[in-house]
Amino acid sequence: MTQMERDMKAIIFDLFGVIYKDRWKEWLKENKPKLEKFVVQSNLPLKNKGLRLEYPDYYFDLIRLNNDLSTKPAISDKQFYDILSQASGISEKDIRYVIHDTSVLNYEIVGLIKELKSKGYKIGLITNGNKKIVDEFISMDDLYKLFDAVVISSEIGKLKPDPAFFEQMSKSLQLPLEEMVLVDDSRRTVEEARKIGMKSIHYNNDIKSVIHFVYYGD
Repeated sequence: MTQMERDMKAIIFDLFGVIYKDRWKEWLKENKPKLEKFVVQSNLPLKNKGLRLEYPDYYFDLIRLNNDLSTKPAISDKQFYDILSQASGISEKDIRYVIHDTSVLNYEIVGLIKELKSKGYKIGLITNGNKKIVDEFISMDDLYKLFDAVVISSEIGKLKPDPAFFEQMSKSLQLPLEEMVLVDDSRRTVEEARKIGMKSIHYNNDIKSVIHFVYYGD
């Protein structure tokens, strides 16, 4: 057993972008020319809400405002999809279908989770999102049984990479941050987790790098 294995008690996985393919980010890339053109117009919707006025930041800020971090999000689903439809020229129905209904389960990652769980590691899940939508995804593929703890932004009122995410996971698993490893597709989230003592790896669709890091720490 390596020193990394001795020190590590839990592995924490991000949902969208790791366990599921992130169709939101892919959709932004697929429609980049139209979305870029839309952002530079003078009467850009919601400019007064402090959104960054460039691609793709404007759209990431939109989805942040639409996240259910309270009983009433800053912008409704209708506002969110209406703006995306204006920007892309694609119907709201088709956008919803692409973003929410065609996410693909990452079977390699799920296989790794099952292997780690069989070896006695605790498994955690973190995600930014609305609990109802997250529940739909996890229940659809019967994934809840894989996780010892789940932390969702809409339940704690914070967005990754806020330290509150990792602190809540530490509390739920009853483990110090130093004994948990984070696997996330966001470099910023990985960097912020490292600042507070977690071992972390940036997932870039390379399962081999994750396996190597989990077992050997580099």
